[in-house]
Amino acid sequence: MLLASVDDVRIELTFDDIPDIEKAITGALKSTSRILERRLRTDFAFGSFTDTFAVDPNRLQSKPQLQISTNLVTPRRSRVGTGLFANSPLYETQFLLSHGFVASTAIGDLNAVSATMINNFGDSDLEADLRIFEGDGKDHTFTNAEEGRLYVHQIDVRGLFVQIAYNAGFTAASDDVYDNVPGWLETAAILHAQIMLDKNPVIRRPEGAESMIEVLLREYNQIVDEKVRYFPSAVKTL
Repeated sequence: MLLASVDDVRIELTFDDIPDIEKAITGALKSTSRILERRLRTDFAFGSFTDTFAVDPNRLQSKPQLQISTNLVTPRRSRVGTGLFANSPLYETQFLLSHGFVASTAIGDLNAVSATMINNFGDSDLEADLRIFEGDGKDHTFTNAEEGRLYVHQIDVRGLFVQIAYNAGFTAASDDVYDNVPGWLETAAILHAQIMLDKNPVIRRPEGAESMIEVLLREYNQIVDEKVRYFPSAVKTL
């Protein structure tokens, strides 16, 4: 599957619509998709996923936000067996999902169970909805969809297994090009395809034309280096 169209690359290279050139560009774009998946540490194809996390009971949480009010809210324990506390100090737990470019994390798809009950995720008595805690009307989660990071606020999940179900990735139209690809990712794919084609014998530059490979490589790395899914402080999936 392609992150950019063949025509986008061909126009950048200022070539006519010639079958051999189109074939070379298609091959470069397919390889580019695989290379970018490894570089960004995520797959691009759309799918439904369920990640399981084990949160260290001794994990250091983010610093609580400054509270002006002296009227502290008493923490409330969740349903029997989960060990969850809501309205505890404003700590934040960050989870790095196994996939980026998250499409949805529907309410009810975030569950937590006690560390001794890992095999009982389906037990309704142990499930705890992390988004709306016991009907308090608050959304306790925030998702950075592109990076595939999910944050849980005001709920202490230390010492628990947390399971998160979500959809992620891109669908593709009939022309094998992914839909709704972010602009920066499409640009990175076009740049990398040009880099791969620089030494391809089918792509013959006009006589005297200077190779821009170093400029293209620098632009490509500047885009991608900022988007690599590397977050050491996040809880990783099992």
